[in-house]
Amino acid sequence: MKRRALPLLVFLAAAWPAAGQTLEPVPGHLYGSATLDFELAPLGDGSYAAELALEGPQRLRLVAVEGGWALEVARPSSLGLADALAGRRPATAWGAPFTIPLRRWNGRLLGGGYDLRDPSLPPPRLNAWERATYRHRDELLRSDRFLPGILDGLEDSPRRLKAFVQRFPGPDMAARLIELLAEEDSDARRLAVHWVFDASRQRGYLSRLLAQLEARQPNAALRELIAQAQPTRRPIVIAHRGNPVDFPENTLPAIVSAVELGADGLEVDLCLTLDDRIVVWHDQAPGGLVTLARNLGLEGGVGYQPVLPSVTSSKRRPTHELTLAELRANYGYARRRFSPFGFSALKEAEILDFDALAVYLEHTSQLRRVLLDLKLPTDEPALQRRFAQLLRPILRRHALADRVVLMNNDPQTTAELKRVLGDEFLVTRDVELPGGGESAVSAALELGNCVASVGRPRLFASYDGYLEILRADRARIEREGLGIELITWTLDDPLELREVLAIGVDGIVTNQPARLVALLEDCRLDR
Repeated sequence: MKRRALPLLVFLAAAWPAAGQTLEPVPGHLYGSATLDFELAPLGDGSYAAELALEGPQRLRLVAVEGGWALEVARPSSLGLADALAGRRPATAWGAPFTIPLRRWNGRLLGGGYDLRDPSLPPPRLNAWERATYRHRDELLRSDRFLPGILDGLEDSPRRLKAFVQRFPGPDMAARLIELLAEEDSDARRLAVHWVFDASRQRGYLSRLLAQLEARQPNAALRELIAQAQPTRRPIVIAHRGNPVDFPENTLPAIVSAVELGADGLEVDLCLTLDDRIVVWHDQAPGGLVTLARNLGLEGGVGYQPVLPSVTSSKRRPTHELTLAELRANYGYARRRFSPFGFSALKEAEILDFDALAVYLEHTSQLRRVLLDLKLPTDEPALQRRFAQLLRPILRRHALADRVVLMNNDPQTTAELKRVLGDEFLVTRDVELPGGGESAVSAALELGNCVASVGRPRLFASYDGYLEILRADRARIEREGLGIELITWTLDDPLELREVLAIGVDGIVTNQPARLVALLEDCRLDR
């Protein structure tokens, strides 16, 4: 479970030089998925370095262009498969596709997803409306087809929202919203939903606006918009491998941190070792493409990466061919750090035994739902049966049967687990796009359980198609009274979190539990 794309929207607040001036070291702040201090430091070659912990260390440099500056981001060079198999790491090179021309507009320097502001201005706060409208920034600068001035955003501050309402009279705002709803582009409709969502935070304003809309154009689309803007179902906040942004994934510190941040659900990965120990570890097969990408630090949304032995090592084998001691001695986690000598990986955590985690889970009633993603080879049914037979007594001993859901994305593996475990434990098959018209509810009904799990598409499937599957599954659950929990994963983007929240899912798996908890509080959806 992971995100399909690396987020590019980042806010930098720092002193900004005029074209041709030299930039001295200057402190600043990074806003976006995290807020932290950083320093732009000259490297002597016309570039400047900044270590940002959002997606790992990155280098930035300022490039003089006609009319001002551009911001360029260092990116890893591409590796061929042979290089990856040989354990080589990507070199850092300046990537031309990431050069972002900047221009002044409304008191800001705008370009791409980067917003460099005067440090005397109040720091910006990222919200779904602002995030979404950046997709349309060029159109906004050329035209007044969308609400003018919307790049200022609708922040949580009632003062900001009141000023926005005063700037745009209600009737005119209603007319523009109707125009937005009439757009064929699905993104335009999403903008309308999230704009109304933000506007609803001011008492009485939403009802007045909706009354104006109904008077002008009463229709089912507007009533649907009202429902989407005012979600009433509070989903379980399921921490994806704990809190993987601040701690190594699948470790006890990450899990404890997620609970402290307000998560009431947890997802972890389980593998089996040669000496029949169940471990909390994601990368069952070190030769898989997903594992290679993670080992190279290319997975977004996490602060650490797995550490694996080199391809020439005799210990680079599937977990079921290694003892627990061998696994811990040769595998682990590290944060990629940038130094004058390049990137270095430092081992910082060891692999967790599931029996130890089960003790913690037994005494942590806040975690109402625990998803166990079983990483098993698809072509070894005997190993699958042994895994199930070893897992059953652990779950019984720690009274976890009524809280855990066993997950796997392979139909044959899932069926084998169900045959061994029977109805004592919930077993579900992950439906991960691409998968066309697949339904997570249909997969759950085939297995006779009450949890349906569907993953957000990574690269190739339609995101709109994913939302349609969620809506169809939600409608079917309600229509047929199935009593099935609908869980989706893995979402971190504020806009996407709001979209699935509006659909009414029962659980959301996220790398950002604190962000989702805050969003639910904004919606007044307390526990």
